[in-house]
Amino acid sequence: TAERLGLGLPDNGKVVTLERVAEFNRSFGRLTREQALRIPKMEENRVDVIFPGMLILEGIMDEFKIESTLVSHFSLRHGVLAEEISRLRSSGA
Repeated sequence: TAERLGLGLPDNGKVVTLERVAEFNRSFGRLTREQALRIPKMEENRVDVIFPGMLILEGIMDEFKIESTLVSHFSLRHGVLAEEISRLRSSGA
């Protein structure tokens, strides 16, 4: 997670602000891939997607005037699965 990596972003269940996301992007965006890989606990298979993902998050937050959001360690597939389970339970299936 970002907090474990020492990137200054909060971990699961904590709030991150648009300002902090933008700060992260300014800092992380200056790093080369090699520099980013030197961050303790940085996963090689994640290093190339962290910055683009954070840029997307910043753009969405900025466009929709979202000042803060809750950080979750769950992925999109977890959310889709939870939604489907909920739908099945409510339909009696």
